[in-house]
Amino acid sequence: MSATALIRRPSAHLDEGIVSHIEREPVDVARAVEQWDGYVAALQTSGWHTVEVPPADDCPDSVFVEDTMVVFGGTVVISRPGTPTRQPETIAAEQTVSTFGYDVRRITAPGTLDGGDVLKVGDVMYVDACGVVNRYHADVCRTFAIGRDHPEARAILDVTAQSVDEVRRAVRPGDPLDVAQRAAEDFVFSRFPREQVWWVGGYALGIAMAPNWVGHTYLSNDAFEQFTWEPGYVTNYENILFDRDAGFTASYMETLLMTESGIEVLSELPRTLAVLGMG
Repeated sequence: MSATALIRRPSAHLDEGIVSHIEREPVDVARAVEQWDGYVAALQTSGWHTVEVPPADDCPDSVFVEDTMVVFGGTVVISRPGTPTRQPETIAAEQTVSTFGYDVRRITAPGTLDGGDVLKVGDVMYVDACGVVNRYHADVCRTFAIGRDHPEARAILDVTAQSVDEVRRAVRPGDPLDVAQRAAEDFVFSRFPREQVWWVGGYALGIAMAPNWVGHTYLSNDAFEQFTWEPGYVTNYENILFDRDAGFTASYMETLLMTESGIEVLSELPRTLAVLGMG
């Protein structure tokens, strides 16, 4: 089924979809449907067999059918979107994919997963997980190899994992945010060519008020207002590197908290590559 693509027609209520980090603007639903028709035609012209999941007009974001599942090999994991109003989207999607002969697994409560948050590159997968504790948002991402080790991705992560310690050494309470950015870039760019680095940096997490989980302050400190590392400041921190020719990405994300004495890393998970069995 590698040449099969699930598609789903936009909801008539597309203009009521979830909006984060930007102001809501009018959506021309008729034009969106025309664009969707062009998208489907492009898939088919490129050799993909398209299978249409029945529409879910009561779910404004249902056109994003990729959020309903994750497919790897002969297994499909039906998601459970973090926004409750999106959870009904998975019903018809599961019914459709169940006809393909996959081993169907499901995310069950209280777990949540939006399929679009899982990125796969060859036999390497990286997963971003987040949660809210006392109204504060925490974020973590790790890279996984499926079925067998991936020495190239492992080698990158073994090095970039150390950049967190470099940032912790460099930054003290009261420092401008970009002290961390400069320390991170100095570490990573001195060890890898710039064309292999997708992104090094982070952005504020702050108090979680769904669906706007994150703040608008980057470690680069290039926003309209300058900020400093004050106790209580929470940010994520990411290193994303890739090899375009070899077709893989090696990534991790941490959540950092500034305390009275310095930066604390909230996750205890190793930042090295994890190998998952296919059984």
